[in-house]
Amino acid sequence: MNKYVTFVKTLILMNYIFMFWAVLLLAFAPQDRITSAYKAVQKGEYEKARASLEKQQEKTPNTAGLAHVWAHYFFAEKNIKFSIDSAYISIQQAITLYPTANPKDAKEWLEDSLSLPTAKILKSNIEIYAYQSYARKTMDEQDESWAQIFINKFPNAPQVPEMTLFRNEIAWIIAQKSHTAEAYQAFLDKYPQSAFQKKALFKRDSIIFQYETKTKTLTAYQNFIKVYANRNQFVGEAVETIYPLYTTNGTQEVFASFWEEYKNHPSAKNAWYQLFQYYKHKQKIQDFEDIFAHPTYSKIFEVEAWQEAQKHGLFPYYAHEAYGYLNETGKVVIEASLENILPKHLCQLQHTDYIQTQQNTHFGLRNRIGKIIFPAEYDAFQWLSPALWRVNKNGFYGVFHESNKEVLPLKYDAVEMLGKQLLKFKKNKRWGIATLHGQILFEPTFLEVEIKQNSLLVLKQANKVLLYKIKDFWKQIQDKITAQPTEIEAIEPLDSLRFLYRKNGQMGILNNRLDIIISAQPREIKYLSNTAFAIRKDSIFWQIYSLNGAQLLPQDKFNQVEGNQGFLLLKKGKMWGVLQTNNAQMRYAFDLDSVAFLDKVLLVYKNKKLTLDCLESTEPKPIDGQGFKNIRVENNFIFYENPQQQKGLYNTKGYKICSPVYQSIYPLTATLFNVQTNGKYGLVDSVGKSVLPAIYDGINTQNADNQTLISNGKYGLF
Repeated sequence: MNKYVTFVKTLILMNYIFMFWAVLLLAFAPQDRITSAYKAVQKGEYEKARASLEKQQEKTPNTAGLAHVWAHYFFAEKNIKFSIDSAYISIQQAITLYPTANPKDAKEWLEDSLSLPTAKILKSNIEIYAYQSYARKTMDEQDESWAQIFINKFPNAPQVPEMTLFRNEIAWIIAQKSHTAEAYQAFLDKYPQSAFQKKALFKRDSIIFQYETKTKTLTAYQNFIKVYANRNQFVGEAVETIYPLYTTNGTQEVFASFWEEYKNHPSAKNAWYQLFQYYKHKQKIQDFEDIFAHPTYSKIFEVEAWQEAQKHGLFPYYAHEAYGYLNETGKVVIEASLENILPKHLCQLQHTDYIQTQQNTHFGLRNRIGKIIFPAEYDAFQWLSPALWRVNKNGFYGVFHESNKEVLPLKYDAVEMLGKQLLKFKKNKRWGIATLHGQILFEPTFLEVEIKQNSLLVLKQANKVLLYKIKDFWKQIQDKITAQPTEIEAIEPLDSLRFLYRKNGQMGILNNRLDIIISAQPREIKYLSNTAFAIRKDSIFWQIYSLNGAQLLPQDKFNQVEGNQGFLLLKKGKMWGVLQTNNAQMRYAFDLDSVAFLDKVLLVYKNKKLTLDCLESTEPKPIDGQGFKNIRVENNFIFYENPQQQKGLYNTKGYKICSPVYQSIYPLTATLFNVQTNGKYGLVDSVGKSVLPAIYDGINTQNADNQTLISNGKYGLF
């Protein structure tokens, strides 16, 4: 019985011992599996480690130790399952779980160096490895997307700022290699905080600016400014560039137009200053201020000082062995610092805007408010146009702006204005042309340069003449058009609209648009006083053409032609006729013995009889001129005498004013005549009405409205 009890007690005790160890094994199995897996990783037994980790993960998936060992597993380079991304995810999970881990577990893990501090060290090592790996890929492949991947996957890594800079550098290099506006814009969109943003903006804007204005024309720049206003940093440069193009003809109107269009751009001050010079020259500064008021520019260019200065003249004064100037109020404008002044300035009040100063043998220039424009180091000055001066030094000439900015360098043999809007300059006996801004339009290769009739630019070379239309010339400059000039041998103006030219030894007619009115002819062309052209192709006969080049009376040839007042006197055989050119109708058929112009009147002889025809009338209005002598036309009136030397008067429209009953007729005004009969004088008006009877001893003109009357030694006034 005792043996049985003892046996039972032994079984119970063994059962408790078994249960104790079972519990103990169950308690410590995870740690054993985790630590064993970690040891397997350290030994390179990766499959064994993976099996242990997966079994443990099925039972306790979210423990710090498990995540920590997984991180070691994935970060083992020799492991075929090596994965930086998986390792990083695992170690971040471990770091998150460590603070809430079971203390007993943590203590067990610590024995194998699995703890929060070692997890952080591993995390740092993974980040360093990843940084080096992604940086290497970025560099090797020149692809910033690898750097961006690192930033996206490791956003909290301490290397992110450095990788961000590295990414931006690579992206910037790639954008520069492409060097397109699209590439730079893409860079700006992707990396707006990059240190290269300003450079990218500059490059993008520069490329757009260069492309949009590649023609360098005024229109291209204007379109660029309109489209890219407030969104391209080169808009200001475009305005500055177009200033000389826009204002190339240098007129007051174009400066005013430029100011109105671009007054908010800094370059507008140039136009403003030019306008100031125009108004200052005309002594109208107040008008200028009313129209172009701008406080900043007014202060810069001392407009108020000029307004005050123009109220007073300047007197020279001498003190301390030097000259200066003071105004009429006694205020010193220029201190006594000038060695000498021009003799013409001595002892008289000066109202000029500029004062020429002298130092030794050289001259300088100051304005009337005392500011030095040019130091006294030149031989001479000459004002060319508002704000432009020709200077001479050591025999050479140049042009400078009043701001002392060089327009044409001081190296030419001569410089002159060409019209009012161009400069011509001479070097080695040849002339060139420049704008008032100093843009060289033609190098000095011409024997002579001139503008004819304000319409044609004429450039003479040794054996030819080049012609340009002034009307189109400015547009050609603005649009960068290389115009092909008309080439001839010589040219001379006939009137403001037409020119006679010579080419290949022949003559022709051009208009001021360089259109050929009459092509070059082998013999002779005669211009008939703004009426028509006569062309002689042989040695005898003439043919006639209108001013537009259309042939008149093409079936006829004439021995002699004359023209005036829109009429042609034509001789065919022995007889004369008169053609009215405005309707190409014959006013007189070819049955006249002779015909002649007397201003606005035709003297027509037919069958030995004289008729006066007033050309101002549409239809012939003949005046019987039989017995007329000493005929003259003056101020729209026809004066004549009869055989008894008595004077009569018609107007040039054919109406009789006075019969030939006077001893003399003298015009006093356009509507009043002094007439004499029986030794006495009276007045007749332009329609023949007696204004004063002929009872005075004399009548003289006092002025346009008054006549002095003399009778019996007494004077009166009419």
